[in-house]
Amino acid sequence: MIKNWLRNEYSLESPPIYISGWVFKDSSQFNKYLCDRVYAKLIDVEGQNEIKELLQDMASTGFLKQNLARVIEKNIEFEPWEIGEALAQCFLEDQFKIIFPWNTRRDARVLKASLPGADLVGFIVTENGIRFAFGEVKTSEDVNAPPKVMYGRSGMSFQLEKLKNDKSLRSQLFFWLGCRAKGAKWENQFKEAAIAYLNNDRNVFLYGILIRDTSPTLKDLESSGNSLVSGANSEIIIYLYAYYLPIPIQMWPDIIKTVGFE
Repeated sequence: MIKNWLRNEYSLESPPIYISGWVFKDSSQFNKYLCDRVYAKLIDVEGQNEIKELLQDMASTGFLKQNLARVIEKNIEFEPWEIGEALAQCFLEDQFKIIFPWNTRRDARVLKASLPGADLVGFIVTENGIRFAFGEVKTSEDVNAPPKVMYGRSGMSFQLEKLKNDKSLRSQLFFWLGCRAKGAKWENQFKEAAIAYLNNDRNVFLYGILIRDTSPTLKDLESSGNSLVSGANSEIIIYLYAYYLPIPIQMWPDIIKTVGFE
């Protein structure tokens, strides 16, 4: 369904770098996508349901069920960058069938934690089998092209360069996901991706996702693509995607809030 809502505005291929810009065409559909699909990702509905299932025999009375709901169903106000990261995961899952098996909100010790490490850790199904997919997400309403979030030590270009060239960083993501895989529904997917990685630690896919509320332009990604195409580990495939959305970023928290506090 989401493919009907997105229009490809530009594409540039310079293997192993692939660049695309996507416009979300309809503001009402985007609003609904935020309130349904993205909100469920933000509050980790899947994790909530797993806890309810785990405790269903214990929480047998209406009082206990009500208290359980109070504990796990929190009304949280989300920052634009948090919504942007959830949007990026939903877009990749729905448009390209990438799998993010572990919601990183489960690793937060406090509600508003900003966790270290890559923003995207999951799998992609390729014609050669399942492979690891790692990546970074940036959300920006900067009118400049490219926006400032692409540069500097906290910028997307630098972070993707590290993922591309730092084997120890990729291996740490392998370890982090592996610790959560045993007994999970996706254990076999991890094993298949792990075998491919252990045979060749460059056999991964990297993603850089830029979330925007500005007019689409190739300038947003082109220079980053040019810098990533050269250097070590040039065989690692990298996808740079920009998504241009019809509702201003600063409005997203209020839209999400109408769901969580209704």
